[in-house]
Amino acid sequence: MSIGRISKQARTAQLIIKSTYGQQLNEREVFAINNGEIDGLMQFDVIRKKKYFKLAYDVTGYTTLKGFLRAPLTKDAFAGILNGIVTNIKEMSKAFLNANYVLFDINRVMINPSTRRLYFVYIPIQSFETNTNLKELLREIISIANFSSYEDNSYVREYISILNEGINFSLFELEEYIKKIAAPISLEKQKKTICPRCNNIISDGTNYCNVCGIKVTSILKKNDGSFFDPAGAKPRVETVESPVNNPSYFVGPKAYLIRQKTGEKIVVDKASFMIGKDDRFCDYCIRNNTAVSRQHAELICFNNHYFIVDKNSTNKTFLNGQAISPESQMELFSGAKIKIANEEFAFIME
Repeated sequence: MSIGRISKQARTAQLIIKSTYGQQLNEREVFAINNGEIDGLMQFDVIRKKKYFKLAYDVTGYTTLKGFLRAPLTKDAFAGILNGIVTNIKEMSKAFLNANYVLFDINRVMINPSTRRLYFVYIPIQSFETNTNLKELLREIISIANFSSYEDNSYVREYISILNEGINFSLFELEEYIKKIAAPISLEKQKKTICPRCNNIISDGTNYCNVCGIKVTSILKKNDGSFFDPAGAKPRVETVESPVNNPSYFVGPKAYLIRQKTGEKIVVDKASFMIGKDDRFCDYCIRNNTAVSRQHAELICFNNHYFIVDKNSTNKTFLNGQAISPESQMELFSGAKIKIANEEFAFIME
C-alpha cells in the first residue's frame, strides 16, 4: 500500500504525508529541498498542527511513474527513466541526503509528462520508515512497462540479468548499462533545436514542432544526456502558441469521436483535447450531465499516437469496458470504446 494520500481540490492535487506524535522534521533537509538546492526532489509545504504536522507535495499536472509506463516505451525513453533515477540519487548523495527516506514506490515517483523529467518524493522526517527500496522499484518498472514492439528488446533481458545479481547489484553497473543503451547524441543533433514538450528535433527553417505543434521562438539546445529542466529552461523558451489554442498548427493523424447517444461526430483537432462539462476549460463540452466532471478526460496526440488520460474524475473514464487509473496514459486504437462517466463514444482514427 502506498504511503500518503492524494488530496484533490478544484484543479489541484496534493500528496499528503502525515506525521505521528513525537516525530521530528529534519530542518536542514526541509530548507535544502524547498530552496531548490537538490534537483529532482518534489518541493512541499509544511502544515503544522498542535500534535502533528503534514507535508503537502503539489503534484498537480504530474503523472505517476506507473501511469507513464503504460504508454508504449522506447529504449531511449527507458534509458531516460533509469538515468533520471540514478541522477536523482547522486544529487541526494552530494547533499548528504539519505536515499532511505525516498518513496521508491511506482505510485509515488512522479513524472512531468511534458518533459519526462523524473522526481522523487523525499520524506525529511527523522526515523521515518518508507518500507520501499530502489531495487524493488527497478523490478516493478520492468513488470509494468509496456515496451515498444517495433524495437529489438534484448536490452530488457540484460536489464533483468543485472537486477538478478542479488547482493552484487550496484548503482555503478546500472550507470554503465544506461550508457550502453542510451542513444549517442551526434554533433549534428547538438546543433538542432529541441522541442521542450516532446524532445523532438525541430526541423531547420521552422519554429514549430511537427510532432506536438508547440511553437519555440528561441534556441534550446540539448548537448548532453540530461533531461530538459522546466525550471531552468523557462527563460530560454517562449511557448507562444500550441495546438491547445491554435488547431491550425496540429499535424497529427486525423481522429474523431462518435457520441453514441446523439451520433455527433467530434473532430479531435488538437494535440491536447479536453473533454468535460465546463466549457471554459474543455474542447468538447458534455452539457446537462451531472455525472461528468468539469475536466473529465484528455485525449493526447504524441508521436502520431493517441492516448486517453482520466483527469481524476469522480465517475471515472473507461476504455473498452475497463476503468482507467487517474492520470494514466492509455493508448487508443481505431474502434476503441470510450465511456466518460455514463456517456459512450467510439474513437476513430484515419
